[in-house]
Amino acid sequence: MPLPRDGVDRRVPTIARVSEPSPASTRRRYGLALLVYAFTAVMMGTTLPTPMYALYADRMHFSVLTTTIIFSTYAIGVLTALLVFGRWSDAIGRRPMLLAGAAFALVSAVVFLLADDVPQLLVGRLLSGLSAGIFTGTATVAIVEAAPDDQRDRATAIATVANIGGLGSGPLVSGLLVQYAPHPLRSRSSCTSCWSRWPSARFCWHPRRPRAPDALVSSDSRCPLRCGRSS
Repeated sequence: MPLPRDGVDRRVPTIARVSEPSPASTRRRYGLALLVYAFTAVMMGTTLPTPMYALYADRMHFSVLTTTIIFSTYAIGVLTALLVFGRWSDAIGRRPMLLAGAAFALVSAVVFLLADDVPQLLVGRLLSGLSAGIFTGTATVAIVEAAPDDQRDRATAIATVANIGGLGSGPLVSGLLVQYAPHPLRSRSSCTSCWSRWPSARFCWHPRRPRAPDALVSSDSRCPLRCGRSS
């Protein structure tokens, strides 16, 4: 376009439009944050009892060998959940398995709150191990699936940070309760109960079932394993 005779360019500059996030994108980010919180809270609950076994030993008068057996019961629960329920989320959906894991964590906290002998501690640790085993696999996959497109490459790292961060912060929070709380054993169970109950009530946002195996390759090449709708 030629300039006017006075040599002044009077063309109006084009202003780039800033696209606002869509409601679907906002919902996915909210769901991702919820999953990360729940993953962290449940994994934190599995390691909260660690500094408190000395208090349980003084209260119930059991030996160091019994403490070792209680620790091994947790490992049995984790391995059982990984071997038995590892593929269930592909068949019945992520949400039911996440709710089951949160329910195991909640029941485990109640058992620890009411425990007055070693067998009850063993049951509580077994339930805690089942919760951790279910969440380790299912929540990791759910976080990857729920991540927005611009965070898809970092979703696995986010899940790892939630997992390890929860496991590491559990003893820290528990140690603070032992040091400063008037009733640390009750405080620990109450904390786990509250942390597990909130994500259980809010988990319903997540898709029910994944896509069928013959429909895994979707039209959206950025997320070939997206499982939001049934085929």
